[in-house]
Amino acid sequence: MTDKQIHERHRRRLLPWHRAAVKLVSGLLADARAHAVKAVTESLKATPDGRASAAVVRRNPSFLAALARLDELWAAIGGPTVQSLAGLVQDCAEACYRDAIPFWRRGVPEEFLRKGELPTQAQAAYVRGLLWYNMPIRMAFAPALARARHDLAAAIGAAGSTVGDPTALRTWETQQRTRLIRYLGIALNDADQRADSQAMKDVIDPKYLTKEALHG
Repeated sequence: MTDKQIHERHRRRLLPWHRAAVKLVSGLLADARAHAVKAVTESLKATPDGRASAAVVRRNPSFLAALARLDELWAAIGGPTVQSLAGLVQDCAEACYRDAIPFWRRGVPEEFLRKGELPTQAQAAYVRGLLWYNMPIRMAFAPALARARHDLAAAIGAAGSTVGDPTALRTWETQQRTRLIRYLGIALNDADQRADSQAMKDVIDPKYLTKEALHG
């Protein structure tokens, strides 16, 4: 295959996952912003001078609901725990792996193919658990979600003051959406590459694989 054909194969495979990532991130960030706006509005109404401090807003149940949406996003991306194999990136990895297996099987002579049906449940689970830069996906996304929480608190402080920026929360949503979608897109691309490489190894009978191929 030419480089262009290889690129197109991966592009078609990843397109629905990138669309799912945009929908996931956009939806939960919009929900978080809506809850944060409600928290500010309710706090302003309850404040005699019409200026709600950040501390007051952060105690509002709607602000806690906004933080919960961010926690949902984190779990949806990389699973509820670092040991979990659930999550959008893990789902993408398995789907790409399953898609890559027949492609690689067609390119390997019959006598070199691994016997039996592929993929096994164990192989699929292994691919779902492949690390990203030596970290589980959830751990890799921890700094990004921590920043989203920190920046939301800062935006709350600006939005809760009558002299603050009334667009602070909208700006927060836009910035976080752009940053998280870009980062998640990179994670999905890398998951596809790792899954494709693993599929190439798994279709070949292990006795024909070199040590470099097994651990590369």
